[in-house]
Amino acid sequence: MNNNKNAPVLLWLQGGPGVSGFFGLFVENGPYVIDANMTASIRKYNWARTYQIIFVDNPVGTGFSFTDDPKGYVTNQEEMAEDMYEFLKQFFVLFHEYQKNDFYITGESYAGKYIPSLAYKIHSMGSQSAVKLTGIAIGNGMCDPETMMDYGTYLYNIGLVDEMQADEMRNLSSSIVRHIQKEDFYDAVLEMDKLIISFAILPYKSLFTIFTGMNFYYNFLISETPKEFSYFQTYVEKPQFRNALHIGNLTFQNGETVQKYLLMDVMKSVKPKVAVIMDHYRVMMYNGQLDIIIPYPATLNFLKSVNWTHAAEYKKAKRHIWRLKGSNEIAGYVHNVGDFYEVLVRKVGHILPYDNPEVGFDLITRFIDKVPFW
Repeated sequence: MNNNKNAPVLLWLQGGPGVSGFFGLFVENGPYVIDANMTASIRKYNWARTYQIIFVDNPVGTGFSFTDDPKGYVTNQEEMAEDMYEFLKQFFVLFHEYQKNDFYITGESYAGKYIPSLAYKIHSMGSQSAVKLTGIAIGNGMCDPETMMDYGTYLYNIGLVDEMQADEMRNLSSSIVRHIQKEDFYDAVLEMDKLIISFAILPYKSLFTIFTGMNFYYNFLISETPKEFSYFQTYVEKPQFRNALHIGNLTFQNGETVQKYLLMDVMKSVKPKVAVIMDHYRVMMYNGQLDIIIPYPATLNFLKSVNWTHAAEYKKAKRHIWRLKGSNEIAGYVHNVGDFYEVLVRKVGHILPYDNPEVGFDLITRFIDKVPFW
């Protein structure tokens, strides 16, 4: 949309697992926003203003992506990375004019596993890679469940549970960690579901919902899912939309099949891959201050456990104040070592570009365009 053929190319990966890329396109940072009347308009702070951005239904079985063979569904991060690498190879053949541009893999939530896995696949191809990787940006990412599990303490500190409830959540979290350490990933994900996730394919009601009464864990100031999150699902079923995208009669998947096939992958870690990427590429890890499902302290706990070249420097790095461009408003706080940026974004939750589009745009442009945060 910006007509700059030399602009960096961004791949945006949604989380879930099983959430469609249309969520990012229509709800978060894409060029269009859908209202209750099913009218599409241009989003003021969309990332396509400055960059070439790719939204994709990943992995297979998400949104309108499909397979007729059960073997086509991915069951782990390696299979996902293989599929996405093949997608990118074909994309850059079709759109070869962008092949030499800077390329970043971005996304949020469960894409905290997709992004390092795909980046590692590209890195492992070495000089034979058909994709030129510049860096990655992960928002509120699930990367290493073992180090990101202390929900009881966090919820107690923000006043959503009392001491006894926090203790019950801590005990369940400790059990989950023990399962992970024993590589008993099935029991780990079952208990994670009982703790907070509430997957559609599992029958449990989480302690989080029982204790707080909340059905939304993406922003602790909001208790129910905003209605705007679902407008796009009606819009993409419109005949005009299907015809324009040559979708035909394909079913729009709700993500449950993807979750079923990835269930044994949910509680596995991508930490070793993250370490490799941090050593070789530009990396930004950012968190919304108001997130519950991937709280900022959990991300810090994970990052401080990563064994990478500048680990010691990162742990001693000075924290800087980041102010919104053109104003005195404090947008967040940044730790920076070399090409690595860890960012706390104020007054937003898990779905950062939806909660504050202007701040989200300032965040990504500073990182990609190498504009100092302070």
